[in-house]
Amino acid sequence: MRLHVEREVLFPAVQRAIRAVDARVALPILAGLYLEVADDRLVVAGASGELYVRAWVPVDLAAEEGRTVVPARFFFDLLRRLPSGPVEIALEEERVRVRQGDVEFRISPMDPEDFPPFPEEVEAVSLPLAGERLERALRSVLFAASSSDTRPILKGVRWRAADGELVFVATDSHRLARRVLPLEVPVDAPVEAIPPASRLEDILPLLDEADLWRITFGKSTLGLRSEGLEIAIRLLEGVYPETDNLLTLEAQTTFFVAVEPFREALERAALVVQKSAQPTVRLDAEGGALVLSANHPELGSYREILPVEGFEGEKLTIWFNVRYLLEALKGWEEERAVLQFNGSWKPFLVRPELDPGWVHLIVPVKIP
Repeated sequence: MRLHVEREVLFPAVQRAIRAVDARVALPILAGLYLEVADDRLVVAGASGELYVRAWVPVDLAAEEGRTVVPARFFFDLLRRLPSGPVEIALEEERVRVRQGDVEFRISPMDPEDFPPFPEEVEAVSLPLAGERLERALRSVLFAASSSDTRPILKGVRWRAADGELVFVATDSHRLARRVLPLEVPVDAPVEAIPPASRLEDILPLLDEADLWRITFGKSTLGLRSEGLEIAIRLLEGVYPETDNLLTLEAQTTFFVAVEPFREALERAALVVQKSAQPTVRLDAEGGALVLSANHPELGSYREILPVEGFEGEKLTIWFNVRYLLEALKGWEEERAVLQFNGSWKPFLVRPELDPGWVHLIVPVKIP
């Protein structure tokens, strides 16, 4: 294997592939990056057993085909410290030689035969989606996925394509986030995938790099492919709970709030309860105003009055985990939110005023 490639072309490919490398994995081969020259291109791949990322870049026509595996973090740091310009990479005398001008490294490689192959799905359903839309949709739900092993399926995010929509759902049983995106190309039959939320977090920075992704729903993997980049995520096994019925309620109390002032008030309330195991804040609403209040035996108390608009229904008192509501509102660009309640002890809904496909459900805290 021998090739010449510009450092500014190679390094971004390595940055993408290394996102799949997990230092905690026991197998030494998974701490490496797979390099292969074939068909006038260099493939750079990383894998963790759950996540596979491979990127490819063109190489010079004189490149010699071959493959190897190099230590991922060392190779990444090496390239990061090289200046712009051509880099020569060659496999010779059981070493990978990386040379740029007067700088030369000789790296001990690993056996490429031991590197796991990229998952290839047969008879999979695929659909296109813009990168920015996909990235924003995932950011709006990922935080609600569970981190507990009690119900492993809840550590994933449900993707379901049906009826001209792609629906993302995440829940830890204390809160739920749902985002619906219309599809430009509808699928013939419903398809579903439940990839781990942690692996989706790993690839988030890659998603808005591409104008368009081709999403593939396979039997055991979810695939994403764009120009020069391909991702595969192993799916969780199990049945995701149905949640649609939780998001329909006959609200006893409804009102609108200005998002930014409401978020800032919640952050002030959170200061008082930040040391609590469950940071609970009280909300009282009636007529044209709501009152937020919080208490802590050591830090003290907080109280603030905020205006609301469009108040309908009964007056309300409810306690909730302020962190859940702050995470739900994070990243919102909408000016107003609508809050819907069905009494003090049942889950309530928060959604942007102008986006019916984006909704959060939060289970209240029961105060004796």
